Amino acid sequence: GFIDQGQIIWNGENILSYSKQQMKQVLGSQIGMIFQNPLAALNPVYTIGNQMVETICLHQNVSKDQAKNIAIELLEKVKIADAKKRFDDYPHQFSLGMCQRIMVALTLSMNPSLLIADEPTASLDVTIQAQILSLIDELKDDLGMSILLISHDLGVIAQHCDYILVMYLGKIIEEGTPEAIFSNPLHPYTKALIDSIPIPDPNAKTEPQILDGELPSPLNIPKGCRFHTRCPHVMDICHEQQPPVVSKSSEVACWLYEKP
Repeated sequence: GFIDQGQIIWNGENILSYSKQQMKQVLGSQIGMIFQNPLAALNPVYTIGNQMVETICLHQNVSKDQAKNIAIELLEKVKIADAKKRFDDYPHQFSLGMCQRIMVALTLSMNPSLLIADEPTASLDVTIQAQILSLIDELKDDLGMSILLISHDLGVIAQHCDYILVMYLGKIIEEGTPEAIFSNPLHPYTKALIDSIPIPDPNAKTEPQILDGELPSPLNIPKGCRFHTRCPHVMDICHEQQPPVVSKSSEVACWLYEKP
């Protein structure tokens, strides 16, 4: 893989221009990440203690003994019971939810100011999901850390986000506060996402809003508005030109609000 164009701006600088050594100082120690599948992110042939000590020594100027103490404190912080004993266990000896807690601790060991959480609860059951999200919220407040949460779960987004960006085929199509997005969605794709949320009332008579057409390939993105192949309100201009961003109750990129 390679980056063909664009920029990644961090603290006012484009980090894509950084050398490998400069990038090492940013990734982990400034920007941390929790991956979707914790079992795939943890090395199965090393104990969790070994992996945490190695990470801490890489990003902090401490001895191995000091790193071990830091690791145990972090495991306790993410509510791993009997952390001193479990420090020498392997990933397969933990449940999936516990592995995700370990991944949170591993990421926090680098003291990042931004935590990217990529579908952190996707593979967990509902009860464990709530526990992990509550833990992340708690740590965010304790450590003064910002979190970029990537999720398809609109319930999670509504409860845990201060600001929302809705993307389609890699492009932001609408953004705003949860109140604006959920009370008055403007983009047809945002409306379709919200309409797809099941209503927990067996007596409610609702017709599912199903989008026609197929999602285009990211390798062959259509000209004009990227959503026009599935949009129920498509116009001729949608096939030709990308819509500008218009300020309404939220920021929206759609020709319905900026007609030519």
